[in-house]
Amino acid sequence: MRRSIQSSVEANEGYAREFADIPLVGRTIFEQQQLLYQALMEWLDHFEGQFLKRMSTAFKSSLTILFEAPFWIGLYERTDSGKYEVCKITFGSEPKDYEVYEFLLKNWHKLKFSPPIQTEVSIERKTQSQTNAARNSKSTAR
Repeated sequence: MRRSIQSSVEANEGYAREFADIPLVGRTIFEQQQLLYQALMEWLDHFEGQFLKRMSTAFKSSLTILFEAPFWIGLYERTDSGKYEVCKITFGSEPKDYEVYEFLLKNWHKLKFSPPIQTEVSIERKTQSQTNAARNSKSTAR
């Protein structure tokens, strides 16, 4: 959309130069078109800013695998439009990455999440090293 508006602006500037000798009425039309394109670009900038802001906070999720004696569990947390939900997944033995991925692909539609609660707190994603450190500390504690 931005490219289309920009190409129209450029074409309008070309026409304005080409027909600069047209009496006041012609020049006024091109000036009005320039104002229209400028307003469209400002609106598009505002819309994109609001859209990107909304999309950055719209949906976040996190899956944490941890040992809760005697099983390994997953805590799947998600926040959508300020509503927080959590689901506990029991794996039994320590799951491999591919097993977690396969489980989620096969069972996503069956997961039972808690009732949503309103929140302004965002979920912080743990880095792989933090997750591995937590796994290692828990497995050495056994």
